[in-house]
Amino acid sequence: MRSFGDFKVEINSVGGHGAFPELAVDPIVARNVALSNSAVVAVGAFQSGEAGHVIADRALLRLSIRTTTPKDRKTVLGNVRRLIAQRSASFGCTSQIREGVAGAVLTNHPEETRKAEKIPRCVRTR
Repeated sequence: MRSFGDFKVEINSVGGHGAFPELAVDPIVARNVALSNSAVVAVGAFQSGEAGHVIADRALLRLSIRTTTPKDRKTVLGNVRRLIAQRSASFGCTSQIREGVAGAVLTNHPEETRKAEKIPRCVRTR
């Protein structure tokens, strides 16, 4: 005979309106960047093991993170670091995050943007 366990998990957080996720703490997903901004974490590669019948001794994730403000970048990087550390620890594993050189947040200045917008129009009219 096998034993049976029945569990109920309650996660408590800070609720809020969906229009302002940055003011709340969503207990299900990491949704805390303002809707007027954007943030993307892409998993471009996941590599682990060489054979289907062998449990690998490591896994490698290659991520890219794109944000629109320095504040959001700090928030997203903090979330990634925390999630990786917690997930690794929950499986009894260790993890190291090796960050590449961070690119600056691109800010298009209005005057230069207007100049750049005119270039295709000039080329088409020639």
